[in-house]
Amino acid sequence: MRIKNIKKIIGLIIFFVIVCASNFIDYGNKVFEVKNPSEIFIDLNNNLVFDEKEPFVFDNIHYINKNTNLESYPILKQLTDNEKFFLEYMAIEKANNLLKNKYVKLKDNDIFIKNKSYTSELLKSKYVFDDTEKSQQELLDNIKSINLDDYVILNTKTKKYHKFNCESGRKSNKYKIVKLSEAKETASPCKSCHLTPIYQNEKPQIIQKVQKEI
Repeated sequence: MRIKNIKKIIGLIIFFVIVCASNFIDYGNKVFEVKNPSEIFIDLNNNLVFDEKEPFVFDNIHYINKNTNLESYPILKQLTDNEKFFLEYMAIEKANNLLKNKYVKLKDNDIFIKNKSYTSELLKSKYVFDDTEKSQQELLDNIKSINLDDYVILNTKTKKYHKFNCESGRKSNKYKIVKLSEAKETASPCKSCHLTPIYQNEKPQIIQKVQKEI
């Protein structure tokens, strides 16, 4: 009995020490929301209450979106509409993966996650860019190296997948961009943008055969 009581006492002491120590550990500030890669809402006063007056804004980090004026970035003027759509999604997704619900520290106008710079990690993805031509060129080279035909818009509610230029796919509020091979395993194609009439494939063959016979 004495041994059991001693073990309980030791356990309580260890628990008490851990709780007390946690009060002195600086975990940093919690990220409440990633509005976009350049605007992050952080619990700056550590009261665990979301406050719209607590955004951390990056003036030197830019991402492609519908409001981006490409006249200011001549290198990126050759981006297609589908490439812009893809880049916007991937930039926001990358920012969320880095910061959402994480505890971070603020230093030198940057956010740090476990001593890693948010700005540096985000720029490495080449889905965003800064004010330098080098960064803009890297983003352009990156998106041009990606075959967008390998990706589709997956509506997570209807379980339908769409091409990037499909109006129905873009209107959805619940979607994600995934590999076409992945979408085929869990969803069905949109009849508007993926269904190809049989005659479109057969007609050229028929014409070709007739020409050969003549």
